[in-house]
Amino acid sequence: MTDDSTAPSAPVAAGWYPDADLLDTERYYDGTTWTEKTRPVEDDVVAKKASKKGWIIGGSIAAGAVLVAVIAGVTVSASSGSAVKATSSPQASAADLDLVAVPNLLGMTVADARAEMNKVGLTLYVPDGTDDQAIIATQSLEAGQEVADGTEVLVTVENTPEPEGDSLSFADGAALDPLSMVGWHLSLGSDDENWTLKPDAESGEVIFMKADGTCTAQYWQEIYETAAADDLAASDEFLGQLSGATSEEVVRYAFDGHFALSNGPDGPATEGEVATRTLLWDNDEGTFLLTARVFNNLDYATSTMNNAYSLQIQCAAGVDPETVVDSLDAIAKVAVSQ
Repeated sequence: MTDDSTAPSAPVAAGWYPDADLLDTERYYDGTTWTEKTRPVEDDVVAKKASKKGWIIGGSIAAGAVLVAVIAGVTVSASSGSAVKATSSPQASAADLDLVAVPNLLGMTVADARAEMNKVGLTLYVPDGTDDQAIIATQSLEAGQEVADGTEVLVTVENTPEPEGDSLSFADGAALDPLSMVGWHLSLGSDDENWTLKPDAESGEVIFMKADGTCTAQYWQEIYETAAADDLAASDEFLGQLSGATSEEVVRYAFDGHFALSNGPDGPATEGEVATRTLLWDNDEGTFLLTARVFNNLDYATSTMNNAYSLQIQCAAGVDPETVVDSLDAIAKVAVSQ
């Protein structure tokens, strides 16, 4: 083993590493010495590391990967099947780690939020393709929270509707009267060339089957209690609960979708659209599309109406459920009466 005076061939970057002496605890290494700063290992910390480096399977490091560096009597090592192990030197410095407060990004454009984050040395993450003028709707870390320099903050945005876009956007949902009547308007007797009611659905289920047998569509409505501040954040939270996706995965992979809109239970079938949040994935059973919307402002306790709505489409392998969403508009829509 080299002694303390030998310079390492590959310096170890400053950052948080698991503490060898404290279970489920990380200690901050400032690039030269171990500091006295520690923190508990949190799920969101692991998720962010995974998002930068790729998926970490089973919490292990790829077989054969080995990193060993000796710096001023401090050893940091990583080997197959084990977590990173950090051993503090008896002469470790007690210097405090410089922390910065997370800015309040809500309501800013992406461009302004990025500039604000750069000022304090933090990193803004937005989904690929996000417009710089889109408005920040949610952020993964609370404003005022103190974090280490370089920490990544994930955000979602409220996209500006196109002129022919949503008739009931996420922002419009907040403007609804809390006692508005909202619910599914389903054509239960529908038997057209595209969809028919699935005859063997269980009690309480509403399932339509595509006429050629390639896809099924199942609708739900329920009361969803949330502390989220707006419809968009509540819808993403609900979508994550339904799918099992983490909040970070929803931020990365969810995209805007729609339900058909009817202005009241007797309104036209395709008066407009209701903005939703959507996930798309494949497994051995086929291809799935899950889309959901929460009307966060509804007083469901007083109005006796549900505030959360979702639709899942399952298609056979090779059939894209996104291509069949519009054909459902004639038989199922969200009816809204203020």
